[in-house]
Amino acid sequence: MHIYTNIYYYRCTYQGCNVKKQVQRLSKDEGVVVTTYEGTHSHPIEKSTDNFEHILTQMQIYSSC
Repeated sequence: MHIYTNIYYYRCTYQGCNVKKQVQRLSKDEGVVVTTYEGTHSHPIEKSTDNFEHILTQMQIYSSC
C-alpha cells in the first residue's frame, strides 16, 4: 500500500543552483502535504511576499510519479 497518492519534484531554474523540492500528498488524507527541500540556493533570494508567483517561476517540475 502506498501512503502517498502524488509525488512532485521541482528544481530551481537559476543557473548553477542545485536546490530541489519534493512535494507529497498523503493518500489517507489528501489535505496533508509533506514538502522536503534539499540543498541551499547559490544565489540571492527575493524577500517573501503574499504573492508566491515569483517562487513558481523560479521552480519547475523536472519529474513526477
